[in-house]
Amino acid sequence: MDGQPHMNRPPRRDEFGRLVLFAVFTTTGMGAIALALLAQPLNDYFRDRDLLAAQRQRIEQLQNLHQQQQQLLANSDNPSVVERAAINNLNYVPTDTPLDERQSLPKPWSDLEKALGSLDKAPSLPERPPWQKAVETLSQQRDSQNVLLALGAFLIVVSLACFYRQA
Repeated sequence: MDGQPHMNRPPRRDEFGRLVLFAVFTTTGMGAIALALLAQPLNDYFRDRDLLAAQRQRIEQLQNLHQQQQQLLANSDNPSVVERAAINNLNYVPTDTPLDERQSLPKPWSDLEKALGSLDKAPSLPERPPWQKAVETLSQQRDSQNVLLALGAFLIVVSLACFYRQA
């Protein structure tokens, strides 16, 4: 019985404190190592995600523009629609009507013209969260990644040396 007295008694407060400190230091060290190793892949992921969102928005704009053009082409049998499109887009001047009698374009044409004008304007990107900015900054600073990696490893060594339960 004297060989194993610590197995029968309840855990003491200092053992619980050591366990908590071991868990905190080890988890913090592993998190620092993971952040240092994954900074560049995380930055690439966020950049690719933003690029995909911008491309999806551009595809949606192009689909809307295509639908409008299809609606106008469905009405191409009407000679006034074709003539108005030529006047507006190709600077065609009809010989039988003077320039002062030009009629205004119908609403779908003005909407199409606005859509074409705003299509090439780059949409403003939403504000990025602070942690995303921190990952981008860390991925550009290789020395900071190395320091973070070393500090994480140091925290794990300290937690194993000081707070790990010895038998």
